[in-house]
Amino acid sequence: MNHKNLFAFSLLAASILFSRTFAIAEEGDNPVLRDKISLIVRSVDFERQSAKFEEYGKIPYGFPAEITLNRSNKSYSLYFNAEGVAENNQYYDLKLTKHGSYKIELASNQIPHQFVYDGKTFYSGIGTGNLTVPPAMQKDLQGSTSSGNAASKLINTYLPGAYSKDISLTRKRAEVNLDVFSMEPLDLKVQVTNEKREGTRPWSGSFGFGNAIELPEPVDYDTTGMKLSAEYAPRKNIYVNANYSMSTFKNNIDTLTFDNPFRSADSTAATAYAANYAAGPSKGLIDLYPDNRYNSLSLNWAFTDLPMGSRISATTSKGWMYQNDALVPYTTNTAIKTGAVSGVAGKTVPFNAYDPANLPQTNVDAKVETQLINLAFV
Repeated sequence: MNHKNLFAFSLLAASILFSRTFAIAEEGDNPVLRDKISLIVRSVDFERQSAKFEEYGKIPYGFPAEITLNRSNKSYSLYFNAEGVAENNQYYDLKLTKHGSYKIELASNQIPHQFVYDGKTFYSGIGTGNLTVPPAMQKDLQGSTSSGNAASKLINTYLPGAYSKDISLTRKRAEVNLDVFSMEPLDLKVQVTNEKREGTRPWSGSFGFGNAIELPEPVDYDTTGMKLSAEYAPRKNIYVNANYSMSTFKNNIDTLTFDNPFRSADSTAATAYAANYAAGPSKGLIDLYPDNRYNSLSLNWAFTDLPMGSRISATTSKGWMYQNDALVPYTTNTAIKTGAVSGVAGKTVPFNAYDPANLPQTNVDAKVETQLINLAFV
């Protein structure tokens, strides 16, 4: 790709279609208005020659808009900002403040990540947890392993017929913030967030040590978080802060199963784990990121202006992390079963390695606890 073939120009057709500002006297109750709407004309050529050019946002044709509204008076203020309206990289922010009482903020953004345009693949089911190739292709390539031309046949015969697929993902995040400061000297804050990631990204998998392939990894995550914070400062020399945080992660696709293009049936041998195409499984398996949750509590306090100019402060926190994802079997290869040949001379496989019932436990049941205590005297 030649970056010199890429060009983009932006023309400000109407930098301010509507803009007005009114000054007011301190004793007046008229609102202050600062509104702005911008209309931009864009044109792009050759943009699909490189995904890097639009990696974090597509440059659209037409007239994307940017809007800013700002209203305030003695009691309230309202602020609204919108960027990338109707584009794939959008941002919206709305703030309402009652002076001396509270502030509410609603924010939303969408950020794409374009990895590649028109990537070639043999796999169907992209974006799901099951990637498949045509069975006829598997049988043909398996039959070519003995002559040693399976790889060249894959490239010369099947690659020209592979279909094109854009590899990208999108992150959508929404956030709500509430700040209550009318209870002075107590200040309360609440934050709730939700983030969704969907799409695909370049990944890799293997059917042994010597048979690696590139894969489109499915991405379908949900992350929800909440934070509660309270600050208490009755005097200038006393400060107390308490926080509670919670986060939950949900992966809507637990595992990724993918066909082996070179084998239509499972097989094994003493060196199958290192063999390129002669032996091995007909499918591969990757255990994707597990569902998990996290909680934490923290307390901070400080006393200042003590005798002899001293200060004492302390921080203590405790966190809990937990996940209980189901474990995947040792292998997907159904040929590695009781009595089959093993990699140890004179030994055979003692059980069906593909059966998850033969695992020592079915779930991870993983827990992590953290604790911090820090005391400082100056």
